[in-house]
Amino acid sequence: MPPRVLEPESESTRREFLGGAVALAGAAVIVGSGLTKVAIQPRVRGQVIVVGAGIAGLTAARKLVGRGATVKILEARGRVGGRLDTRDTLGVPVDMGASWIEGLRGNPVAALAKQYGVATKITGESNALYLNGARLAASKAERAYALADRALRAASRWAERVPDNDLSIVNALRRSGAGAALTDPASFWALRANVENEYGSGMNRLSMWWYDGDSEFAGPQAMLPGGYSQLASALAQGLQVETGAAVTRVDHGSSGVEVHTRDGAVHRADVVVLTLPLPLLRRLKITPRMPRAWRAAANRLGMGDLNKVALRFDDRWWNESEALFGLAASTAPAVAEWWNLAPVVGQPVIVGLTAGTGSRFLEVNDDDAVIAVVMNQLRQVTGIDVPPPTRTDVSRWVGDPWSRGSYSIRPPGSTRADHRRLGEPSRTGTVFIAGEATDVKYPSTVHGALRSGRRAANEVISRLAR
Repeated sequence: MPPRVLEPESESTRREFLGGAVALAGAAVIVGSGLTKVAIQPRVRGQVIVVGAGIAGLTAARKLVGRGATVKILEARGRVGGRLDTRDTLGVPVDMGASWIEGLRGNPVAALAKQYGVATKITGESNALYLNGARLAASKAERAYALADRALRAASRWAERVPDNDLSIVNALRRSGAGAALTDPASFWALRANVENEYGSGMNRLSMWWYDGDSEFAGPQAMLPGGYSQLASALAQGLQVETGAAVTRVDHGSSGVEVHTRDGAVHRADVVVLTLPLPLLRRLKITPRMPRAWRAAANRLGMGDLNKVALRFDDRWWNESEALFGLAASTAPAVAEWWNLAPVVGQPVIVGLTAGTGSRFLEVNDDDAVIAVVMNQLRQVTGIDVPPPTRTDVSRWVGDPWSRGSYSIRPPGSTRADHRRLGEPSRTGTVFIAGEATDVKYPSTVHGALRSGRRAANEVISRLAR
């Protein structure tokens, strides 16, 4: 894959988080001339409505309340968290939405977990690949991974020489002569795991120019044994959250906003912060309309379709030392990437990830049909007599009316700059936008959503302080 830019463990990154924490207390530390002074940050007055109680909305609201604003959060769901969705369907906490803290060094989500005493556990990297009924030798698996990597690099170099035609990854692979990786089952598995499941959609929907290249935090990845929803609940403590409040329209002017909900209520405030997932943001009626550049960026960006299948068994039947195992076959399995959650939740649980074609299969079939196909493919591809699961769960984020997908993606025709444009406020200065899709450096991530909430809160503070 094309190299990504690693975000170093830096003092500036840590200060960003500490600055947010200090701002909650209403003070900032200034260092100069060898002396440490405490400057009291001015309190702001005003009414703020935050639409959405996901990580972006909760972060923005908490910072604004800490600075003196009166904040009401309107959330369509009956719970907080948004796409942070920890379920106990399997008898243990399993995240069916966001799962990982992606890079622990300098990551504000890792710092937030530490602040609230939420336990984390580093996940391993060892893996195995099964092909047509047997475990593939490590050397053969490595060759398949290398083929996939070379194919992506070749397609990327080829695409750079076609400056006026942003193609999907699939089209670039085929037209560049690197399409063999699409037909070799093991290499195709590597492409699915490292591209589709990583970036949230099928390779036919991802831009060869722009699907990659976002910044990352360094260090290992980790999960939260008690689930990501712990962080949402901790952030929501003490905040005014109205659940079951689906926003249908926002009217705004320089003097304030009116936010209409489906039950006919009208909520008035000085400003509003919209933290809706991209598809809902696109179709929300905002009057007057947002700027043309904003609307164009919202339409160019896309929404991913990553989904999960969670299975619990009476006993572990997979290799205890493997963090994940893959399934490769001439007919690609619906769910081909399986993570061993036993070290995280303490029970024999595996969770499968799938995007693109596999995800669509989950969306259009009921649980019984999905589990029957998944179990048949597990048995056939591994060659193991896998026992039936005792408990199961399936996510369907595209069908979820309050998300309509997993997280933002960049299809052909979009660029990284579209994330910045999407985060720009209205010309009236009373509508502000946050959410993972608006973070330029870290879109499609929990830490990107958190950062966007802080950014939007700072913008609101500047507005209210005038």
